[in-house]
Amino acid sequence: MSIAQPAVVTQSAYLTLHYRLASLDGADIVSTFNGNPATLMLGQGQLAPVLEELLIGLPEGTHQTFELAPGVGFGPRNPDLIQKVSARDAGRELDAGRRL
Repeated sequence: MSIAQPAVVTQSAYLTLHYRLASLDGADIVSTFNGNPATLMLGQGQLAPVLEELLIGLPEGTHQTFELAPGVGFGPRNPDLIQKVSARDAGRELDAGRRL
């Protein structure tokens, strides 16, 4: 009798997962733990490449924490990419995202 091995994350896997991005002081930047998990497909640019690489090979059901140095997950800070958004407009974007 053979024991079935759990599925593992592959380079083109569909994943449903909870994730949290936090600042160095531990404050949440983004978190799905208080709501629905995210569903995405690896290899489609939905997740930073370094994060995809960390997930590949993990068995289904794994609970894992990764601590990345500043700049590793999304590259060095680029002030040219910073955009100012009014609180009103940010609220609209958040509301639109909740309806998706």
